[in-house]
Amino acid sequence: MRLSSSDSSASRSERQKQSADKGYRLSGRKVLLLVVVAAVGGGLLALSDLPGYLKANLLLVRHPEVASAIWLENDLDELHLEVKFKHLQKIEAARSKAMQRNRLIASDEDFVPAKISIEGKKADCKIRLKGDLADHWAGRKWSFRVEIKKKGLVMGMSRFSLQDPVTRNHTNEWLFLENLRKEGLVAPRYKFINLTLNGKPMGTYAMEESFSKELIEHNRRREGVVVTFDDHHFWNMHWNVSWPSYWRTASVETRNDSRVEESPLLRHQMVTASNLLRGLQTRKLSGEEVFEPERLGKFLALTHLWGAEHSLSYADINFYFDPITGKLEPIGREGEPNPNIKVSHCYFSEGEMDDTWLNQALRSPRLAQAYVKYLERYTRPEYLAEVSKSLSDEEQHLRNLLIKDLFMEDKHAIWKSSAILLEQDTWDSLKQRAREIRLGLEDKHIALAYARPAKTASGIDCEVIIRNALTQPIEIIGFELDKQSWAAKDTISMPLRDNAVISPTGDNVVVPLRKFADDHPSGDHAFLLEGAMRDMSSAIQGNSPESTLFALVRILGLEGSPARLPVSTDHIRFEAGLLPFLSQKSDPVSIHPFLRKKGKAYVIPSGDHNVTEDLVIPHGHDLLINAGVTLRFASEATLISEGTIRAVGTPEAPITLTAWDSSWGGVLVNNAPGRSEWYHVHVNKTAGVGIELHSKGIDRAGWTLTGGVTFYYSPASFVHCVFEQSNTEDALNVISSDFSILGCSFNDLSSDAFDGDFVTGIIRDSVFEKIEGDAIDLSGSNVTIESVEVREVVDKAISAGENTRIELKKIRIEDVGFGIASKDLSEVRIAEVQIVRARIAALAAYQKKENFGPAEISAKNLTVTESEKVHLVQVGSSLSIDGALSPSTTLDVDALYDQDLKKQ
Repeated sequence: MRLSSSDSSASRSERQKQSADKGYRLSGRKVLLLVVVAAVGGGLLALSDLPGYLKANLLLVRHPEVASAIWLENDLDELHLEVKFKHLQKIEAARSKAMQRNRLIASDEDFVPAKISIEGKKADCKIRLKGDLADHWAGRKWSFRVEIKKKGLVMGMSRFSLQDPVTRNHTNEWLFLENLRKEGLVAPRYKFINLTLNGKPMGTYAMEESFSKELIEHNRRREGVVVTFDDHHFWNMHWNVSWPSYWRTASVETRNDSRVEESPLLRHQMVTASNLLRGLQTRKLSGEEVFEPERLGKFLALTHLWGAEHSLSYADINFYFDPITGKLEPIGREGEPNPNIKVSHCYFSEGEMDDTWLNQALRSPRLAQAYVKYLERYTRPEYLAEVSKSLSDEEQHLRNLLIKDLFMEDKHAIWKSSAILLEQDTWDSLKQRAREIRLGLEDKHIALAYARPAKTASGIDCEVIIRNALTQPIEIIGFELDKQSWAAKDTISMPLRDNAVISPTGDNVVVPLRKFADDHPSGDHAFLLEGAMRDMSSAIQGNSPESTLFALVRILGLEGSPARLPVSTDHIRFEAGLLPFLSQKSDPVSIHPFLRKKGKAYVIPSGDHNVTEDLVIPHGHDLLINAGVTLRFASEATLISEGTIRAVGTPEAPITLTAWDSSWGGVLVNNAPGRSEWYHVHVNKTAGVGIELHSKGIDRAGWTLTGGVTFYYSPASFVHCVFEQSNTEDALNVISSDFSILGCSFNDLSSDAFDGDFVTGIIRDSVFEKIEGDAIDLSGSNVTIESVEVREVVDKAISAGENTRIELKKIRIEDVGFGIASKDLSEVRIAEVQIVRARIAALAAYQKKENFGPAEISAKNLTVTESEKVHLVQVGSSLSIDGALSPSTTLDVDALYDQDLKKQ
């Protein structure tokens, strides 16, 4: 059962605005009443023996914001819980135990059956007391964990918590999570509702989504496991356990593990995700090998901005395993943003213990660069203004409702909440915190720099020593002396050039942070500048005008002009020790001898080449494939690129990506900064990655790709390309990207041809035939399809799902299961379409997933012949042909799909 409020977001917003307007236009009678109450209250406050309850409420009503809030209409959703007396007694007993030991130790055995309802619709659920500490259950408002039974949903959620808003600092948590979502990061749904328990109004509660499949899907991610660190030692800090080692010795746990155990795919992902965190614990894996840099960088920047460091604790942080990239992504929750203006600790070097998981992750230059890049962007005044503009009105409305709910509460509730609700200016605090962060980013004195003479084979050169003055990485661009300049990466001598950490752009030298002991600073970098010492010595001796040597330095991740630091020069040698640094990974050319390096690109010249293992194009580089190239991949090999792939074949000399035997893994382009372009590329014999999804796929420890060719957060164009003989779930899969498919051919495929998830783009002048699944399958997308032919398709010619918008024109469809299907809030507009021999129905509109809604099709100039049915419309969905509505019927979607399988 799916229970949800009937309000649309638009109507809710308008209703809030009207309610707010009413609240601020008080009648004369109400104003007079408040003036009297405030005046009387002012006199009563002088009485020292005034009861605390009355005193707290009088102080509350004297605040200027309370006047408007009290008369504000409460338009929050109403949620009702019904719990039998004996089951409520069990919850009370759990609370009594928690009060005795000042901590709740909960388990699944604590759940009791209950019923939950909204707008008269009921569902079975189970609930228990929730919250480790007393702020969740010491007062009148107890926190509850709720799980809906029988795969039901309430407001799209199957698992959630109900708790006093003060436990998450009221609207601060809502703002933090909304900001995360605005930047495309994973965050649970978090809203405010009015709760009634067994007919007794409990006031306003925060409703916080818990870990579930719906949480992941609502955040537009593929289903994947969620892992976290076991927090046993966080609560059991014995004398024989070292606090700084807790996160490194904590086991890795999986959220919602009962669901994971039911799925072979999720179990495989669980093993991989767990070992990624174990690799971080042992320092065998770097941060960028464990985490997706851009998303972790955004998350950390917003966490820093909002002061939501509670979410970073090893006992509270949770990670989603992205099965497409095989990396982890943080889930924003329990941030409890701090209303104080003070900026928190440095994420690179400090935290809850001497060396945290985050300190270890940020030792990766790519992660450090991404974090600082977004920290600088998100603290800009224009960004803060944009966030305020989008959220401030709704936040003020919610804040006023929370203030209203506080009126006539007990003194403890008022004292706990008044500072945040009445005294804190959220947006002013945010601006001041951003200013403090920018002061640290804009300081130019970020390094100690001095020079000294050094003996080399060519004589006496100038050695420059750079010591990082910050608790975060910096990058050295180079050095300047009069009209001379030296690049840092060309002059580094310590550590050795091959061992130096190079910036992700490949241009500069990164100096990592070092935690200095009191008596022995370490981590210095040395650079040899040929001729500089001679020129400076001449200036000192009076033979030439005095010159100053400058070092060009910048905080890693900033994109502006570097600081020019004057370098103090010694004229005698002082020796310092060397420190080891991580080595760079092998260059692709050393593995694949047919590759050529040209600037920032790798080039594959024309000819027949065997690819014996993964061909990986690293971050910051592109791949150019010349016309006439044939790449024959080994059965376990794939092509992976974090840069654009430009494959320019011709009709006479196409590019072929194939297997040297029966099959190969396929292609993944991930987070490419530019648009890939494929012309006359033939892709065949792909088997896919992930043996759970593909019978002939390759096993890569939980890394799964549904596509033979996958573009993830990477725009692409395909012109006159051919995809054939694929044994993958999708021959071509484009995700969260813009695309174009022009004049392409898809044929002889074992499942779907093209799958687009959360994409925008166009498909034109293309042919799909002999497809064992869907020809075109779109989810959460906006796509135009023109002049396309679809033939011999087992399932659907064109499928629109999960709030997709499609415009169809001049399409011919023959010999299919379904012609065009619109599902789950999708809208399809059809013009000049011919459908011949649809085994189930030419057109179908229905709802398949409970957390979406009905679908719509509008057709003009439609021709349907030799088909089982012209239309199939589920009650609630709509289909019109030339303006005339087609009749709807009660439709069992599962039975419909079973029927389709039988007819295949």
